[in-house]
Amino acid sequence: MREQAIRARALGLRRVSRLTRWALAGGLALTGALSATAAAAYAGHSSQSSNPSSTSSDNSSSNNSSTSSSSSGQLQSPSTNPSSSSSSSGSSHATSGGS
Repeated sequence: MREQAIRARALGLRRVSRLTRWALAGGLALTGALSATAAAAYAGHSSQSSNPSSTSSDNSSSNNSSTSSSSSGQLQSPSTNPSSSSSSSGSSHATSGGS
């Protein structure tokens, strides 16, 4: 009788193992199918049709004008000189972060 119980247990473990493998394979296949469907449905395009070439050319022209004025090769001095301010603790050094 003991040997029959061992065989039944081994058979049950094999069935559970096989069921687990099939469930894993099915889950992976379903995940892949859903991700492919979502990638095709939401391909990064907006639902409204717009003319991206006109906006990109407008942006590039405004960026070029600001870049060309600042890339003259000379440094500019700041409009105001830095001033020292006293903190409430009375220390004159700056601290960053910390507690």
